[in-house]
Amino acid sequence: MSFLGYLTIGLCIIWAIPEIRNTNRRRSKVPSSDKDRHSLLVVMAANYISIAAAVVIKLVPAADGSIGAVKMLSPFLGYLGCIVMILGMVIRWRAITTLKQQFTIDVAIVEGHKLVDTGLYAIIRHPAYLGGQLTLLGLGLALENWLSLLILFVLPMAAHLYRISVEEKVLVDHFASAYEDYMKRTKRLIPGVF
Repeated sequence: MSFLGYLTIGLCIIWAIPEIRNTNRRRSKVPSSDKDRHSLLVVMAANYISIAAAVVIKLVPAADGSIGAVKMLSPFLGYLGCIVMILGMVIRWRAITTLKQQFTIDVAIVEGHKLVDTGLYAIIRHPAYLGGQLTLLGLGLALENWLSLLILFVLPMAAHLYRISVEEKVLVDHFASAYEDYMKRTKRLIPGVF
């Protein structure tokens, strides 16, 4: 295995540890399955399925790994992917630490919930999801396989957009016009674009 392969695996481990920790420790205390509308399950399934499929496509096809392989830009594309993974993790971790105890993995309103519009949240409404998407995009680039990249982008993005719609409905219901005003001055995931 190449240095790039070990680096990619190392970054995946560094990414997975806090995600597993959050899954086990950051659930809301009040049952909220009606608010979450299974969006946590949808996001987790999309992420796990796309990661598994992307790795299988990279490692298994025709024993020579040629299906979807991008050899022309190797290893530059792989190292670029690792940089994008790191950027995604930093954005996600910063978004989570900005929310502090208000961050839960399921859609919920916690006691004393306040609208956060500082830091990354002053620019976009869902930086934690942007960070997750960038990490997956980086993994797709690091795998140097366009088919893996496509799977790692499309399936999780669809799940995140569903999750965002569920979350924003709950936030509008809770914060009313304050959240609607916040929506008017910010974008969901990409500053000034979307």
